[in-house]
Amino acid sequence: MINLRAGGGADPDSRPTDEVHISGNEAADALQEALAAELRGALAIANIKVRAWARLAAVSHDSIYRILRGQRPVTVVELIMLCRALGEDPFDLITRASRRAELPNGPQSFLGRA
Repeated sequence: MINLRAGGGADPDSRPTDEVHISGNEAADALQEALAAELRGALAIANIKVRAWARLAAVSHDSIYRILRGQRPVTVVELIMLCRALGEDPFDLITRASRRAELPNGPQSFLGRA
């Protein structure tokens, strides 16, 4: 998912670099997979059932199952609601997920703030 590009582009004056370049789609896919994994981990630590989590978070259990399986992305609102229902800080979870997804600059890689 991560493409390493060593060397310059078409510009003959460009110098070789060892920069890591991640396309937007690759970063988004990697981050969604990592978010699902972090949510599964948070659920395991909380030791509650998905249906109970759904009630606490006001998110349908079907949506949660699809998110946890990686069948659909989690929305920002869902992520916040799911985290809060487990007593988890959403930003901390996103930070862990960005590390898991191997985004070189953490959440800033995905948010375009690198």
